[in-house]
Amino acid sequence: MCIGSGAAGSPSDIKKPSVLLMASNTPFQYRVLRCAAQAGASVFILGSKRAKFLALSRYCKGFVPYPRDFVEEDSTELVCIVNDLIYKLGIDYVIPGCGDTTRLLGEIGSRLHARCFPVPPPSVFDTLNDKSKFASLCLDLGMPHPASVLLAGPAELKSMYDSGQLHFPLIAKPVDAYGSEGVVKLEALSVQVNLDKIDYSPILLQEFVEGEDVCISLFCVQGVCKRQVVYKRKRGISFIEHDSLSDLAQAVARHLNFDGVICFDARLAPDGKSVYLIECNPRFWYNMDFAMVAGVNFVGLGIDPVGHESRAATKKAFSSPYSLALKVFTPWRINAQDVAMFRYWLADPIPFLWIEIWLGLPGLIAGKATRAVRSIKQRFWC
Repeated sequence: MCIGSGAAGSPSDIKKPSVLLMASNTPFQYRVLRCAAQAGASVFILGSKRAKFLALSRYCKGFVPYPRDFVEEDSTELVCIVNDLIYKLGIDYVIPGCGDTTRLLGEIGSRLHARCFPVPPPSVFDTLNDKSKFASLCLDLGMPHPASVLLAGPAELKSMYDSGQLHFPLIAKPVDAYGSEGVVKLEALSVQVNLDKIDYSPILLQEFVEGEDVCISLFCVQGVCKRQVVYKRKRGISFIEHDSLSDLAQAVARHLNFDGVICFDARLAPDGKSVYLIECNPRFWYNMDFAMVAGVNFVGLGIDPVGHESRAATKKAFSSPYSLALKVFTPWRINAQDVAMFRYWLADPIPFLWIEIWLGLPGLIAGKATRAVRSIKQRFWC
């Protein structure tokens, strides 16, 4: 926190920290914006064309267009632009908004004239962000991880299928995509159709682990976990505790002396005890605003750790916007967490509605349709 001139400790002397958010898009970065604002910061945005809608948020203090994407080839020009904004706007912290800007900030941070949100060096980021390299890291550390093999491309995958080397079910995925982009489940019944969907190279092929998805996110300083949340995603976010997953995640962070936010996707086996690390995202994540409303502000931890280290998010369940809408028909099921999230959404309605309805609804409908078709196939053709 920055302290202005005058009598130390008086409320009028406490200056809000000013942060510059590097934004390459809107949905993901909007969550970072809201968390930074809730931490008490005045948020300015240096954004590409795809991030311009963030300017409509009431929490955006000012939007500065960046004429291109955030890539390292433009780092010299970018450093000059950011340092100029630091001087003109009185910026205290520069924070990333996604994976690309997290890696970029790790590259250029030492050349900026303001403090940066903690991020890993590019070499560590690449080890974790690349799904194949992360699989190798888990193997080296003896971490539970699905058996994996890296294939050159679709031709090699098709050759393995034709020669009978594939044992289903399997998961195929690109090594560097975010979210579930490009992820295809290969099953014996529909493998020929699904093989045609895979048009990227290389391909990480993994055994499919039966069970339930579970995630953990940590804020670390030099490999030491300062705060963490464990959660499941099902019609919203449910925060839980899971000691085994916590131990695994912290072991990886310690091994890499990690700085910043690190998130793991894992799979909880049907016995409820065994857990497998699946992927790692060394960056902020999409549902971080749920954690913030629950009491753990991961952006705040990086710019004002003293003010954001005491509250816990364990054993709280929050509905997604669409699940909460359905609860209108059964209002007795609406809980305090639902009310808190509803207030959070209504506090900045235009960006929220645009992101959830215009951007999010088509994907939600497509996802539900895909799952329905898969369920029908399993029921009538298996």
